Amino acid sequence: MKLFFKNIWMSVFIMMFSCCFFIAKAEKRYAEDVFKRWLDIQYVLSDVDLREMKNILDENNLKDLKDRYENNLEYLKTLIIFYNLNSNKYLEDIFFNSSLPQNSDLIEKFYYMYDLMETNFLGFVDYLIEKDFNKGSVNSEEDKISVDILLSKYGLITQIMFEQSDFFKLFKFMLAVGNRFFEFCYYDKTFPKYKNMLLDKSLYPMARFLHTVVWQYLISFGWKWWHENCLDEIKKRCDAGAQLIYIAGGSDIYMPIKRGIYNIKIVDPFLPSQERFYVQDWQWLAVGNDVRGGIGDEIEFVFDDKIILLKRVEYKILGRMFPILSTGGMVELPESRTIWNVYDVASENKNKFLGKIIFERRFCEQSDFVSGPDKVVLMSTTEMISSIDIEESGGWGIDPYKFDENFEIFVKQLRKPISTSVLCNIRFACENLTNLQYMLLTSDPT
Repeated sequence: MKLFFKNIWMSVFIMMFSCCFFIAKAEKRYAEDVFKRWLDIQYVLSDVDLREMKNILDENNLKDLKDRYENNLEYLKTLIIFYNLNSNKYLEDIFFNSSLPQNSDLIEKFYYMYDLMETNFLGFVDYLIEKDFNKGSVNSEEDKISVDILLSKYGLITQIMFEQSDFFKLFKFMLAVGNRFFEFCYYDKTFPKYKNMLLDKSLYPMARFLHTVVWQYLISFGWKWWHENCLDEIKKRCDAGAQLIYIAGGSDIYMPIKRGIYNIKIVDPFLPSQERFYVQDWQWLAVGNDVRGGIGDEIEFVFDDKIILLKRVEYKILGRMFPILSTGGMVELPESRTIWNVYDVASENKNKFLGKIIFERRFCEQSDFVSGPDKVVLMSTTEMISSIDIEESGGWGIDPYKFDENFEIFVKQLRKPISTSVLCNIRFACENLTNLQYMLLTSDPT
């Protein structure tokens, strides 16, 4: 009798499974729905010469400086030294007895800063050190100030200089400033200067200032931005036959597809705790909604000059992984591979095959960090630093000292790809940033 009922239940299960398999239907969705969150927040920003701010500087910058001064008296010493003002009295005269167009002295100080930051960043740093910028906020004083206050203190300096009402232009300047600061800190030519700041306690305030601007403009504000130079160069290499390997890229494929990049492999664990960094339909995009893994699902992209169709042709579970989430708990997740074929559905050759979008749901490995004529490696700033950071700070275990000397990686927010030597410089900084007793560059951008 038991065997009889067991067979019945087995038959019912098979019938139910078969029904689910055959009833499940492929879904067609539209990119403006699937990627709505990206469309709402993402920008592709071109590089801008910081000296162009001379044509934009107006009363708003002075008003912002006044507001910050009135609300942040503890920053006064730093502001006076940064802008090379003679005294508190002089600063008050500017605020309350003059307007910016009439104050040629302050304007010239801003202009001088723009020139240095664009054409001679080492000179910019030397100028601040010469003006005793570090003494304006000596390290012994900063040890007693919370990280949040220090972050506001150093962040406001450049915010004041580039403040403007046009948000798109503001974002372009912010990304440009972040690039200049990043290049000074980590490029081989100037890294020794920054390295010395990490090792000399008297220079910690200067290091914190540089560190703050890199974090604010490339990570906190910039995590969702694309640098146009980056997309343009990747497009050239992919047109020449390379595959884009986007490590920890999540669901961030809309802009590359719009730019005409159709041969992409995403390597990302798609952790449930990271949902705020993915689009709202990330799970459907990566694994589908039915027992077949969404085989046959489609996404249509309608652009001004083309219509692109993605069709899911493969979903395979390759293993299991057990990540520890930011909440501290461990979760079991499948390792899987999803393949979407890419078609041009508006061309004369209808349904012309263009390439493949591959999602590999897994953690990245050392072997993923290889570039060449057939591969272009891309990451966002946060994940790039996290991947090579030390284990004590949550690093992913990737060792940049083992990279090929000719390896380079594109970073979503940067105007130029970075080399193995630059990555090793970043790793050295990661190993010594704890000296600053300050925020990590990989701190949550949201």
